[in-house]
Parts: sequence; structure tokens; C-alpha cells
Amino acid sequence: MRATTSSLGITAIFFLVSMAADAQQLQRLERPLVPLMTLTGQMFVPQSDEQLRQLANTYRLVNAHGGLAGELTEPAEFGRRLRAVNPDFLLSHYLNGSYVGQGQTQEAPEVERLFPLGIAVWRPDCRLKSGVSAEQTSLEILPPSQLPSAAPPIYPLKASTTSEQYSRTKNQYVAWLRMNQEILRIDRAEAVDGAIRLTVRRGTWNTTAAQHGPDSAVLLPIYIGSVRQGADVSLGGVPDSKSGLVGLRYALQVQDPGFQQWLGDKCERIFRMGFDVAWLDVTSSSWYNNADAYGNAITPWDIAKARPLDNAAYLEYQQQKIDYLFKRFPDRRFFVNNVKPWMYTGAAGERRMMTGEPGHHPVSGGSIENYANVRDESAWRETVETTLDFVKSGFTGVAWSKAQGQQNSPRYRLFAYATFLMAWQPEAKLMFGGGWGPGRRPDEFHCWDLAAPSEHFAKVDDAQRPDAPGVYQRKFRKGLVLVNTRNRNAASIRLEGRWLAPETQTAVDTIELPAMSAKLLLKQ
Repeated sequence: MRATTSSLGITAIFFLVSMAADAQQLQRLERPLVPLMTLTGQMFVPQSDEQLRQLANTYRLVNAHGGLAGELTEPAEFGRRLRAVNPDFLLSHYLNGSYVGQGQTQEAPEVERLFPLGIAVWRPDCRLKSGVSAEQTSLEILPPSQLPSAAPPIYPLKASTTSEQYSRTKNQYVAWLRMNQEILRIDRAEAVDGAIRLTVRRGTWNTTAAQHGPDSAVLLPIYIGSVRQGADVSLGGVPDSKSGLVGLRYALQVQDPGFQQWLGDKCERIFRMGFDVAWLDVTSSSWYNNADAYGNAITPWDIAKARPLDNAAYLEYQQQKIDYLFKRFPDRRFFVNNVKPWMYTGAAGERRMMTGEPGHHPVSGGSIENYANVRDESAWRETVETTLDFVKSGFTGVAWSKAQGQQNSPRYRLFAYATFLMAWQPEAKLMFGGGWGPGRRPDEFHCWDLAAPSEHFAKVDDAQRPDAPGVYQRKFRKGLVLVNTRNRNAASIRLEGRWLAPETQTAVDTIELPAMSAKLLLKQ
């Protein structure tokens, strides 16, 4: 009886010691392991010197996204105080680098007045019924042979809804078409005998009325707000659309000198305010959210080459824009958004903007928006390969994790961060950006002390575990990063030794990784 009691006592003591060993105190870093980027609408606004020091030590870059919204009333002084704590701190300001900005009501009429021939256009499958003289104000157009579902009889045209010279909103706008170097305002459109009869005003917006033959290309403006773009339809400015934005939004020809000067003037204003970086959205080799006047997705028309625009030409035009900005502001910095991993290499690859090839000025930095917001292993591998190249090539950039609605969950944020850690090096010029939400601070896992990587990969294949297809891992001096990239199958991983799971502060030697998830472990 006494021996049994003694055995039970020893067992209990061993159990308690094991519990104490498993429940270790988690040591957190005073500042994030990797440099972070956030938005003005998501950070807490400092009210004291201590809060400002915390902000400067938490982030490397703050981007005033979509406007200041009253948060940074004195950007120059704000930046000076931040750099007094963190000399590497950058303050950037968002500008749309290819479109009329979202939520802007004054930009569409500015564009119509200053450089109307710089508005991007598309070529529908319709043509003039007969040629028109320079004085003719009534003309007929033969409609496309194939129409979108529920298209009205006057598709793809609309008539103006304002009597004013320039558009005011997406409900009070000037409708128009372009032929050669002339813009024709449409005051009336009606379907008549298989054609669309238009009443127009010639030589609109200081263009010159001219004669046009029956083979002249009929070109129509491109708006922003394709119905195919899901949640981003809410950012649209298509005429008569139901989005919450008021302003009309045009796509613009980035190679147009008038557009470049207009964009440069906007950059000059933010630099004078004290911002370090102009963050140029939609500056890539692919267009996005382009639509006709009814919200249908379309392909832009390359006027210079008289053919549909392709990605290689669009990249060249974007680089011409970048050249102009650096010539005008040689000592300033420009970040481009959105570098896409699946379009990073090749003739239209966005890596060329980072290098400047062939013969252009390289950008100061690039943002990979929606970082690791992927649905399969192939897309994930492209993301890591792009990140590895950023590190190897010394490119400055932001891996901006961002997802809409419920996708922006702690699980996704950890998955994106672990993906970033597969390539990150302490000397890299890369920052990690998060979609933490208004007023929220970064997730606590950013301050888990993994220390420096102890493994270094030349390619993503080097990180794959041989015992678990689709699972990748990287060892750090004080931690381990694991990512399951399979979109359906969970993975059971047996670890080498015991590791501390930071969320529960318990020791583990096996873990379960659900599909498309990640895990960070620390050495005991």
C-alpha cells in the first residue's frame, strides 16, 4: 500500500514538472521581427510622445491611403518627429497612377478640360453607317453584332445627362465618342431602323471637328467599375452605376504628356506637404477594373498602334510615365502598386519596373498587394519566388497582405506572414504590410522572437518537406515556420524534437496544419 502511494506521488510530481516545462513563459520582442507597413486609416493616431515612439518603433512605413482624412494635419512635422526616433521611417501618400482617383469628384472634369485625348478608350464592334462631314451634327452608327445580356437598343452608347460643359458626377455626365483626334459630345441617342442615331456637338473640349470616313474607328471612353471585379465594383465610377462613390472615374492613357504633367502636379503637392514617397496605385503591366459605360469588362485600345492594348505595350507606357516623374523629381521616391507574382517575369514582367530595363529609370519600390491571398499551391509558389527575387536583387518593397471581408482573418494574416518569412532576410529591404483594420495594432505574432533564419533558399523547392507534399518549412535560430499550401487537405506533421506553440504556450512534437494555413513554433 505504501509503495503504491509512493509511486502515485512520483507520477504526480513528474506530471506537474512536465506541465511546468510545457507552460513556458513566452518572450516577446519589443518591436516587430520584420519591418512593417500600415495605412493612416488603420494605425492609432499618436496623442503623446510615448505613443509616437511606439508608432515609430512598430512601423517602417505609413501610407496615407486614399487621402489624409484629417489624420495627418502636418505631415512634414509628423514625419520629422517619427524620423527622430526611427531614421529609416517613410511617410507615403496614395495616388492613383493610371485612373481618376476613387471618391474624387473634381478629377473627371479636370481631365476633360486639360487633356481629353489622354482619356483611355476602347473600340467596340460598331461603325459609322456612312462618312460624316466636319459640320454634321447628326450621324448613325451600326451597333455591334453581339450584345451583352440585357443590353439596351443604344448599346454601347449613352447620352449626356448634363447641359454643362464638363461632367459633374457619375449621374451628371457628358457622354461622348472619339474619332481620330476629335471628341464628339452625344446629346441624344435613339435606336432607328437597325442603327443608333446620334445628335452630337462637334469639336468638344477644344478638339477640332473634322471629316471622318465610314471606316474611321469609333472609340468610346473607358470607365472604372467592371461588374466582374466583385467587391471592387463599390470603387467604380461608371455612369449611372449604383456604387457608393459620387465621382465619375476614367481610365487614362499613362503615356499621354498631358496626363503625365497632371500626375506630376499631384506628386509635387504631396512632396511639398512633407511626404517622402508617392505611392502610385495601378502602375503595373495590366489594367484593372476597366469597363464600358454599362459596367461590362473591356480591353483598352492602343491608339498609337491601332490595335487592342497588350501587356508588353502597357508596361512600356507605364515606364515612360515613371521616366517623366524621375526627370521632374530626380531626388524623390516612387513606389508602384500592384506588382503581381504571376506577371513578374517575361517580356511584360513587372520586374522590369524594378530594374528599369530596357533603358528606363527603375522605381524606388514595389508593393505586392493581396500578398499570399492565393487559392492553390502554384500561385503560392509564384508569390515566394517573387519575394525571393526581391531579397536577392535588393529591391525595396512591401508584401501587403490584404483581403476583403471575412477573408481578412487571423488565419489568413498568419498564412501571409509565414509566406513572407519563407524568403525574408534581416538585410532585405522588404516590409510586411497588414490589413489589420481601423485602429488595430499588428497581430502579436509579429513580435514572436524567431531570431534570424538559419536556412537560406535559392528557390522555393528547397523549402518543401519531403514527408508532406505541399508543406513547406524554414528553420530560424529560435523558431520554425511551416506552411500548408494544399487547398483541400490537412497535414499531420511530426516534428524533430519538441517545440513551443506560442498561442497556447505548450510544448508539442506533432502538429495538425489545416489546408491553406501556417504555424510558427519557437524553440523551448
